[in-house]
Amino acid sequence: MSIVQFNRWKWSDGTNRNHIVQTVNVTASTVASYHDNTVYNLAATPGTGQQFGSNPTSTEGLQLLTTTFQPKFADSWILLQSTNIDVSESVNNSDDVRIFAHASTTLLGMNMASIPYENMGGSLNAYNMTLMIVANSWGTDSRTIRLGMSSTNNTSPANYYVNNRYQSGDAVAPYSLTITEIAK
Repeated sequence: MSIVQFNRWKWSDGTNRNHIVQTVNVTASTVASYHDNTVYNLAATPGTGQQFGSNPTSTEGLQLLTTTFQPKFADSWILLQSTNIDVSESVNNSDDVRIFAHASTTLLGMNMASIPYENMGGSLNAYNMTLMIVANSWGTDSRTIRLGMSSTNNTSPANYYVNNRYQSGDAVAPYSLTITEIAK
């Protein structure tokens, strides 16, 4: 039997806090193709050619999941970690994909696809996207956290499979987002 113990520290403001303040895990499988060949819209704010034009907005692309989160401390860190999410093109109209999280309209962070277009040689692109970011707390108010995904494609936006499997009997793992508040 393993026991994990976190030491409590007295902080400069006089409070006693654990390093790990709270953890929330949200699981969703609402966006999962299951071999039904559903294509999703990952269109981003238009950029130049195949480049992203700017940071993602809080309403852009495909919404993977939402949840509410309220930090207990205004000066803590917020760690966001998603499971792996498979994304692949149905037609070759795009070069890059990104995954991101917002707290209401505030961008907490994003990760870009790690395989450049040049490696695909004009073929259909496929990615395994994961979000792992640390952001500063926005205060102690409750906000809606939105996990989203977008692509550089803005000519034929509905062209991505998300969590698609080879055949209908294959298992599709749900994806999730873990939010951990860590005291500074």
